Amino acid sequence: MINHIIECQSKKKAVLILLLLTWALFSVDVCLAGTPSPFGRKALAGRFSLGFHPSFVKNNNFLFFTHLGYGLNSSMSLTSHFSFQNTPFDAYAGLDLRAALLNHDRIKLDTYLGAHLGGLGNGYDAGAICNVDFFSSVGLVMAIDADILSGKNSANSPVHFIAGLDIPITRNMGFILNNAFALNRAAYRGFSGGLILFL
Repeated sequence: MINHIIECQSKKKAVLILLLLTWALFSVDVCLAGTPSPFGRKALAGRFSLGFHPSFVKNNNFLFFTHLGYGLNSSMSLTSHFSFQNTPFDAYAGLDLRAALLNHDRIKLDTYLGAHLGGLGNGYDAGAICNVDFFSSVGLVMAIDADILSGKNSANSPVHFIAGLDIPITRNMGFILNNAFALNRAAYRGFSGGLILFL
């Protein structure tokens, strides 16, 4: 009986993931301006997180980000972001510090500050991420993400609102889907997704 329930839940998750991927791939044609969107929950204290984050962009460009995080304590984590990309985006490397503002059973609110090199230009990152758990297995992710570019690109600093789903596959693995909406003229509408592992 229990095995049957687990099988049904796994099939429902697989169907949900396929439907969301199909919707996203046919409804969105660009990604975030060569920089990664907030990706997954922060690493737990003393543990690592590893994210694999592919994105498709206009003109058939493909971006692939890797995220490596470490939980400093129960409320703070450090996360690095890397990508080797094709034109029109430069290779990307970034680091941010993420801190919990609210850590309720079903609602978590974090903020982050960081800096990056590459993408559309060097600069700073800031934002807030809210995770809301519902249906005991799927989480809703909402975020505001700002890239504050420096130098000649400072007028083209993108700001996005991100909405997505965090779907656990196992206790230490999750599937993430993010859909980004432009909040200013420098930002792009976009879609990305991928896997996050907690080690």
